[in-house]
Amino acid sequence: FTALFGVLGRPPVNSTDEACHGINAYEMMRSDNIWINTLKHETDYYNTKPPLMLWLIMTGYKICGFTPLGMRLPSAIAGMILFLGCCTFIIKRYGRIQTLLFASFLPACTQLFRFHMMRSGDMDALYTLCFSAAMLCLFLSLENPWWILLYGLCFGLAFMTKSTHAALILVIGILFLPVMIRRHLLKPLHYILSALAAVAAVLPWAIHRLSFDGTKFFYYMIFGETLGRVSNNVSSGSDSDPLAYAAQLVHEPVCDIAFVLIAVSVILRLFVFTGRPLHSEVKAALRQTITPMRLLLIIWFTVVVGAYSVVKASLCWYIYPAYIPLMIMAADAGADLIKCCGALRNGRIFSSLLMVSLTA
Repeated sequence: FTALFGVLGRPPVNSTDEACHGINAYEMMRSDNIWINTLKHETDYYNTKPPLMLWLIMTGYKICGFTPLGMRLPSAIAGMILFLGCCTFIIKRYGRIQTLLFASFLPACTQLFRFHMMRSGDMDALYTLCFSAAMLCLFLSLENPWWILLYGLCFGLAFMTKSTHAALILVIGILFLPVMIRRHLLKPLHYILSALAAVAAVLPWAIHRLSFDGTKFFYYMIFGETLGRVSNNVSSGSDSDPLAYAAQLVHEPVCDIAFVLIAVSVILRLFVFTGRPLHSEVKAALRQTITPMRLLLIIWFTVVVGAYSVVKASLCWYIYPAYIPLMIMAADAGADLIKCCGALRNGRIFSSLLMVSLTA
């Protein structure tokens, strides 16, 4: 919590997006118009995103005044909810060891506390929270189909935060659909209500926006920021490195630890220490290893990193939602290794030492 709230007001305001968002929220408060964001008292078509985060920044201003602290407070609170929410989910779905490991790994991921994220007056902390909540609700719908309504609502809130970036939530949902169909729990009514929940989150703002300037804002949002950036990145060719996000992940030490833990855990699940197959067929081993939750985490991570790598995007904060499944998979893998060590001779000593080293 000190990492989130201790230094919110100290760093200077970033002169690009953070400053623009702060001005947007300030002018919306002064003009008593919460629906239309302006910059220097002119309609803003640079920040072509719905105003959910701007509304929260306005709330931060009311609590802390027109200060960097007030502007960044919503991001820090979103980060705290993300951390506590994931820990709550993990302890109920996995166990205490996985929760402790996740609680150690996430704060060690320095990228999530830097530019655009939990200590910044930008939109990505809230977007990552909505994205992660949607994914966890998607999994929970395998047990109770009414969770799919919250999945739709979280998608709507993610759209209200980062506009068309939220489309990846739908892509993941579609890819995970075969698993959901096999459970035979969700009916057409559930999907319809989920879509209505998403529409309900967006519709009030969309109506006010359309009544103000028609489709102009939506045109800039889709063809200016989203498709425009994609076409520019693709046309620039070698100027944008498709492996930039892989390099970004590798340069984060805790991500390197996560990749190693996951790889070793998979190997140990497929083979015993003597090198003999753990199962008669690899397919049987994979079937036991790749559970629905693990499959969702793999899809979640792969879609986020893969989509932006394909379009050669080069903005580090685009893949922030991918750090969450990676940390969850690392915590799960670390717990597996601790259990393997516990099964060895003098296993309690080995498992205790491994637990201490991972959490340290």
